[in-house]
Amino acid sequence: MSRTPSVSFIGLLCSLMFITVLFSGCAATNTVKNENPVFYPEPPDPPRIQFLHSYTGSKDVVEAASSFDTFLAGREQDSFELVKPFGAMITNGKIYICDTQASFMVIDLAKKTFQRMEGAKGLGKVVQPMNVSGDAAGNIFVADPLRGEVLMYDKNDIYVKSFGLAGQWKPLDVLAYEGLLYVVDGKNRTITVFDITTAKKYASLDKVTRKATTLECRQPLPLALMDYSMSVMLHDSRSW
Repeated sequence: MSRTPSVSFIGLLCSLMFITVLFSGCAATNTVKNENPVFYPEPPDPPRIQFLHSYTGSKDVVEAASSFDTFLAGREQDSFELVKPFGAMITNGKIYICDTQASFMVIDLAKKTFQRMEGAKGLGKVVQPMNVSGDAAGNIFVADPLRGEVLMYDKNDIYVKSFGLAGQWKPLDVLAYEGLLYVVDGKNRTITVFDITTAKKYASLDKVTRKATTLECRQPLPLALMDYSMSVMLHDSRSW
């Protein structure tokens, strides 16, 4: 009796070998993580900030697709790298990043995705996103000095409207607070305040009174902080 394997058996064996090799590329590699916490400032000063993680691109967020998944999808995963990140904000489990030389990126920590913001195209396309802020309703505001507008997106990252007119100002930073939008205007050296609902100009803060002395905004830089007492902290590089 001939013991030569049949053609069907050889085919099955080859198929099993192919699947074995394919899944061998799926085995997870053990990564060594630094468990030693890092705090700022360094001792002997008391710690105030703890370093948790850094992000340079989608590889730091998105789980690598296995060879089998790539085979089934028929293409590689889309990957993104941050080029020149500037302003950033975290809210509702998402990190919004203004990359001044790329686009407006969103990291969804729960879904482990890293991608361009869905609404940042078409009418909501960003040109040079510099700084970002959000309000209690989940809306996102992006200051774009090259486009010359502040763009508003809703809680689903969909474009809603814009503030200001291109060519008349240079929005550098933005802060939303209780229905008002505070925008640093680098061209006119002022802080322009808008009503978020109507998108109309509400006020212009070009002078600040301090100790009975009136100071003018000479070279306003991005807003640093707005606390709950409605205090606006502005770094003016020409007011020492």
